[in-house]
Amino acid sequence: MRIIFSLFLLCCLLTNGTAQQKSFEGVIDYQLEAKSKNPWISDVSIARLLAIASTMKVHIKQGNFRRESAKMLDINRTDSNRQLFMFKGIDTFYYNAPAVTEEEIPEISQSEKIVTIAGYNCKSLTIRSKNMITTYYYDPALFQDPAYSNPADKTSFTLFLKQTKAVYLKCVIETEQFVYTETAFRVAKTTVADAVFQLQSFPVAEFVFMSHLKLPVFKSGDEAEWVSYVQKSINADLVNKYVKIPKGEKAAQQTAEVLFVVLANGTVGEAEVINKKEIHAALAKEAVRIVKESFGWKPATVRGEKIDQLMMQKITFRIAEE
Repeated sequence: MRIIFSLFLLCCLLTNGTAQQKSFEGVIDYQLEAKSKNPWISDVSIARLLAIASTMKVHIKQGNFRRESAKMLDINRTDSNRQLFMFKGIDTFYYNAPAVTEEEIPEISQSEKIVTIAGYNCKSLTIRSKNMITTYYYDPALFQDPAYSNPADKTSFTLFLKQTKAVYLKCVIETEQFVYTETAFRVAKTTVADAVFQLQSFPVAEFVFMSHLKLPVFKSGDEAEWVSYVQKSINADLVNKYVKIPKGEKAAQQTAEVLFVVLANGTVGEAEVINKKEIHAALAKEAVRIVKESFGWKPATVRGEKIDQLMMQKITFRIAEE
């Protein structure tokens, strides 16, 4: 009887301890890194495009998050159904409109392999969706109550939180274009004031990426300048040799679609013809030459910072009977 009572008492103590488990409150500092997967685009351009600084400080309390770096600030509060963020130098809070996509069931896998991060022994959880692979590293000792999250939220972070009930110490996001990594280097369990999560009185607007991006332009941006440059640069002998007018016709043409990158310094980097099967190889080579020798480009900018940007231009080789 005494043994049964002791076991009952132990179970009560364990249950009570679990019920009183407190969500992590404190500050975590992360090292940030962005790597381009496109050899034509620099890591610096990806970082500027995503507004990524070198480090980020995150305040956490009862499901509220404040993430701040030298490039941006975002605040996620439990009393709001949307996350607000702002870019340094722009006095507007933005939110992302809900994505209108087909219902997708992501693939979730866990690993028990231990990785030490900021002094904590972390397991990992990977979430694979159609366009993204996200891996979170976490120590269950850093408890985070998933009850604070929005039940309607289907983001990978919410899925991670529901699966692990923990704060992540490393996050690796991989897409076709880039790999983005956050790695904790300092974890401080400390009291965080509620005022940290208060929002300043700034306008709130839906985030539209293209309103922050200015694409490259050739010289003044007048299309006529580009057309004039191409016409003056085409080797007429190549056109006469490789563009043949079919019998019964009065003209013929071949068009090269050239994909290229305008670098942040305004020069043209790599270039290639993407419709090689539709054009003679000599003309494809000529189209690449014309694009790569074009000078006077104004590079793309995102929120005022120059970046590498992919572009596509058509070069048409035309011949007609005189």
